[in-house]
Amino acid sequence: LIAIAFSPLPPILPGKQIKAGGEACYVTGLLFGATIASIVIAPFGVAFAAGIFDVEAAITPMQVAMPLFVTVLAPLLAGLALAPMFGDAIPRLSSIMSKIGTALLAVAMIGLIIVLWPAMRAVIGQGTLIVLCIMIAAGMAAGYFLGGPANGDKAALSLAAATRHPGVAVAIATHAFPEASLAPAAIVLSVI
Repeated sequence: LIAIAFSPLPPILPGKQIKAGGEACYVTGLLFGATIASIVIAPFGVAFAAGIFDVEAAITPMQVAMPLFVTVLAPLLAGLALAPMFGDAIPRLSSIMSKIGTALLAVAMIGLIIVLWPAMRAVIGQGTLIVLCIMIAAGMAAGYFLGGPANGDKAALSLAAATRHPGVAVAIATHAFPEASLAPAAIVLSVI
């Protein structure tokens, strides 16, 4: 739960937020802001949680930044750098790249589910599903009530508050809590 809580938004979320009525600039701002903030906040949050639960846990900003650079910042910077060269073709290229990325993500998720299925079954019976559902519902409600007067912003913030980047959550869990061998299974379960 700590790893999930301190991970930012996944890079596939903005499309869903825009479909839910969020403004593109608002959605992009949420993604970029959460990405940068998590690099700074996650190490402090993990240390704070470790102190509360009296466990040894730590993560560096670089351990959080690496999966974010590959999945969020590099594509964003590449898009900004290539936009002047490709001009009008950018929306079409963006759509193609998004579809390729989504297909690769689906293949990776299927592979993870197959590999982690025994561990996922082990965490299901421990109340993990109930806790994950409560966490998602609380995030959706908080986003809705804090999203301002515009319904599109409410929907976008609600989705943002309830959805986390599984790659970063796994990175946080494996670096900060190496003895928690079932954490990746719980994180993949949260995505499902």
